[in-house]
Amino acid sequence: MKKILTPLLVGLCLLFSGCTTVQYTYMRNLTEGTADIYFDFDAAAMKSIPDSVYIPCSATSHPINSNTPSFMTDSVVAKRYSGTTLLLRIPSGGMIMFDKSTARNVGYMVPEKVKVKMGDKEPYTVKLVGPLAAGEKQFQTKGTSPKIFWYDIY
Repeated sequence: MKKILTPLLVGLCLLFSGCTTVQYTYMRNLTEGTADIYFDFDAAAMKSIPDSVYIPCSATSHPINSNTPSFMTDSVVAKRYSGTTLLLRIPSGGMIMFDKSTARNVGYMVPEKVKVKMGDKEPYTVKLVGPLAAGEKQFQTKGTSPKIFWYDIY
């Protein structure tokens, strides 16, 4: 029985840990001012999202690589702005990360697109994946496992 149970347990461990794709998504504010980030969700998803969500952050920006999550020692709060929108403010030089495991822990899904507003300028949309519409920008990406997405605000 022990000979059968050991390979079965090893197989289950590989199934639950090795087959998941790690995905990290970062935004860096490389400007002199505070950036407003708006997360838009549909009404059905918004019911499961709390009024405020803690998102890992760092007070200073770092290179985007596989060691970047170790720099995320602090957190900022995204608060409900309107019915289906959360608002997050990234300070000058700051960096945030929203990854799948953090999102699952706080009960929301990583948004497919976000709106960025800098001071008096018009807001613009940044998409994670998919085709772009007029005026939209896209996250940069590298790697396969872990998959890393990032967007620098200038």
